[in-house]
Amino acid sequence: MDLHPIAQRIKTEVPALTAIGLAGDFQSALANLRIQTPAAFVLPGPERAGANEVVGEICQRVALRFVVALAVQNLRDMQGDAAQTDLDGIRKALAAALIGWIPPGAVYPVTYSSGRMGKWADGVLWWLDEFDTIYYLRA
Repeated sequence: MDLHPIAQRIKTEVPALTAIGLAGDFQSALANLRIQTPAAFVLPGPERAGANEVVGEICQRVALRFVVALAVQNLRDMQGDAAQTDLDGIRKALAAALIGWIPPGAVYPVTYSSGRMGKWADGVLWWLDEFDTIYYLRA
């Protein structure tokens, strides 16, 4: 499934973010050293396909997980406490933008799966939120 509409939705619905993009994986997002914060990168996650549901053609239900890597920086506090406060507001806006929305090509609304610390490096706090949706693969 194309992740570009997800990045576009975030860009439209979360104006606090100054940079939004796609990355192939978390390491690629981290490599973007000139990033303006706060920023978000949409990353592909695992897909799980069910059995074919139709005889004579392909129709498989696919559960898609995607990750939104958030990068925040607050120069007032190099230990990360102020960045964590900034992150909380952005995560709430991100959840409001994505949870319940049905991306183009999907048949099921986005749900929240999990979140975790990505990395604390060079004064930038990276957080990874994971979301799920479902689409059908047909051929």
